[in-house]
Amino acid sequence: METRVLKLSSVKAGGSAGVHTLKYRLGLPSQWVKAMGLDGAEQDLLVGFDGTQITIRKNLTSQIDQFLAEAVAGNHKVWEYHYYNGNALCSRIVADFTACAIRVENQPDTLLIHTAFGATEDPAWSDFIGFLEERCVPRKREGIADYLATLGVESYDPVAIVSATQGRMAEDQQWLEVVEPW
Repeated sequence: METRVLKLSSVKAGGSAGVHTLKYRLGLPSQWVKAMGLDGAEQDLLVGFDGTQITIRKNLTSQIDQFLAEAVAGNHKVWEYHYYNGNALCSRIVADFTACAIRVENQPDTLLIHTAFGATEDPAWSDFIGFLEERCVPRKREGIADYLATLGVESYDPVAIVSATQGRMAEDQQWLEVVEPW
């Protein structure tokens, strides 16, 4: 990791800010900006602060939204899932069932243990199916046929089960909101 000493500048904040309020700016080396794949057209970056360190990341929202738009434009079967811990949105997942591809966007201040795929930023389709299956009752559970019939699901299909149960499990607060297919 390359490190540099950079100058932090301050200016008086305008608008409705208080009289003594300051705004801070930091210039970034162009090589770093280019290495992040930024070209200056991006206006929004994800910036996090953990109390001691500031992190700057490319805004993945535009990437996930672009993925969604391209899949919909190609008439693919696309579903969007919002993964929650209690009432807090942790991850947004867009699944393209035609291309068997997904994109994930984790919310900035979410603990990795509460995100859908932990530290994995580019999960594979098999990871997605495995994730859904983890949010279902076990395949070999006694009485599984009766359980599936109660749900109105014909066979053990993690996608259908999660759609019926929101992926809720008795042992945690995580659940999935299944957004209508595109």
